[in-house]
Amino acid sequence: MGQQEKTRIEQLERRLTREKAARLASEKLLDEYSGKFFAANEKLKQSLLVAQRKQEEIEYLARTGFSISDKQDPDALIASTLGLTADFCKAELAACFFTRQGNLLDRCITSASVTLTPENKTQLQHFVPDECTDLLDCWLIENISAQMARSCWAVCANFTYSDDTLGWLVLTIPANYIDEGLLYILDAYLKYLRTGIDKNRTTQAVDRTANNMQKIQTELSATKQQLVVADRMAALGFLASGVAHEINNPAAFIISNNSSLRKMMKPLFELIENYAQASRRGDEEGIVIYQHELAAMKEEILLMLEDNEYGLNRIVAISESLRTYSHFGEQLTDQVDINDCVTKMAKVARASLPDCVELHCHVAEGLPAIAGNASQLEQVILNLLVNAIDALNGKGKVEIRTEQNETDVILTVKDTGQGMDDVVKTKLFTPFFTTKDVGKGTGLGLSISQNIIDAHHGRIEVESEVGVGTCFSIHFPCSGN
Repeated sequence: MGQQEKTRIEQLERRLTREKAARLASEKLLDEYSGKFFAANEKLKQSLLVAQRKQEEIEYLARTGFSISDKQDPDALIASTLGLTADFCKAELAACFFTRQGNLLDRCITSASVTLTPENKTQLQHFVPDECTDLLDCWLIENISAQMARSCWAVCANFTYSDDTLGWLVLTIPANYIDEGLLYILDAYLKYLRTGIDKNRTTQAVDRTANNMQKIQTELSATKQQLVVADRMAALGFLASGVAHEINNPAAFIISNNSSLRKMMKPLFELIENYAQASRRGDEEGIVIYQHELAAMKEEILLMLEDNEYGLNRIVAISESLRTYSHFGEQLTDQVDINDCVTKMAKVARASLPDCVELHCHVAEGLPAIAGNASQLEQVILNLLVNAIDALNGKGKVEIRTEQNETDVILTVKDTGQGMDDVVKTKLFTPFFTTKDVGKGTGLGLSISQNIIDAHHGRIEVESEVGVGTCFSIHFPCSGN
């Protein structure tokens, strides 16, 4: 072998050695990159699983929170969230049981996503610590692999369902172990559920309270209306004897006049017949005599008829005043002429005045209307008049007056009675407070009057001095105000 060939062989050997070394280095580098790629891929898979799990947790908590806020019925709320929780935990069995004062109730709530047989129900009931009457701080966890013949866990927690009843959530989860993250999510669900149930209970309690308040308000309104009517009737009772006298007087002379008219009918008819016969005979002297007698009788009859008409008008007027007063209305939107109310009630009050009591009525012309209820305002006016008359003790003067300033229509009732001291004035509008003798007053008149005045956006003021008298002033806003 020549030198040239040896050199060539040595070059090839050195080249082969270099290529082997390079291949080994490349394989080593490839192994390193493969290992890193595998590790990165595994880490990415793990991160993806964690992200998916977090996404599931977020979706579960979001759906649970929405279900709790959306459901009004507590049983529907429990069933809905129990189903979501069973799906999230991949639970085989799930149910909610109830205990009252340590006794397990024959009641169970399940979800549509989990089928529960009677055997399953009995099985789950064993995990409820029914002797416990307090809220648990955390979920109870029990390994039930032996009972289930496979790796399985039972988890249990409770919440306040009502004042004396606890709800118990029980789920069985097939798994080798219970992840701490799962318990964290279940704790969040339990807080959501407890808050939702408490909110529901509070809402129901508020609704019950509102319904009770509405019922009480309705009863109170009815009672107030009955008191108003009673006060109206009490005022009429005070005036009854005077009203009867006012009606009896004209009725008496109407009856008397009718009796006289009946007695005059026969002589009248005879006189007419005699006059007719005298006319047929041409008896001029008889005609003159009969004409004179007929004229006298005609004048007497007309006078009696005028008296009767006057008496009937008096009866109609007092009757009409009483009719409008006794009619009770609720509407506060009528345009009321306060002068008309004053005139009517003064007429009613005048019927019961003692002989030594004067009632003077002064109404200003051209007063604007008041937005309100005429019958209620008449009740206020009559109540003040009755009180003023009663304060006189049978002797004195009462004055009722209407006037106007820039914004208000003003009604005043003034008497020259015994007056009141400051102590009485402070209690004047207190319900059932009265200075009258037992059986003479209800103590409601001024209180009801103040309520009526308030409803008409008015105000009432009182000035009084012992031994001098009392003056009530009521200010009503004009209809435009």
